[in-house]
Amino acid sequence: MLPKHQQPLDTKKPQPSPTAAAGNQQPQGHSWADKVRVTDSSTRCKLEQLSRQPVGTILEIPKDMTMANMDAWEKSMIGFFVSYKLPYHAIHAIANRIWKAYGLQKVTVMTNGFMVFQFNTVEMMEEVLARGPWMFGGKAILLQAWQPGFQFDRNKIKTLPVWARL
Repeated sequence: MLPKHQQPLDTKKPQPSPTAAAGNQQPQGHSWADKVRVTDSSTRCKLEQLSRQPVGTILEIPKDMTMANMDAWEKSMIGFFVSYKLPYHAIHAIANRIWKAYGLQKVTVMTNGFMVFQFNTVEMMEEVLARGPWMFGGKAILLQAWQPGFQFDRNKIKTLPVWARL
């Protein structure tokens, strides 16, 4: 008997199933394409036709579209570290431990290093801001309430608060 790594590979071809061999038909619904195929035109998405605009035209986004979900954003504050980055699980664990009592609902960390902390109410979020400055893992986290037009861009930050311990 040969060791397992030296045994010849099984080179037999798989045999077709009796039902497939009888009618030369493939079983239905086994491929991904079969599972997601749209068979009824009423289930398809319909897009609104937009009129063609001249080159150089600036797209105007309706005010109601830009203000959608604004109530969730009003209860949010933005945070970031100046020259440090903590992993998501650490930020999530620290924020939940210290702010859960203040109604912290959700923590989101963006790829550019900004963090969004969403609270139950605006008042609870403002209470957290008033009790600052806050430290996460021994590093100062800069926090501010979200405001319309906020840009998640570090290059837009012109001033930084500095804390000195005497």
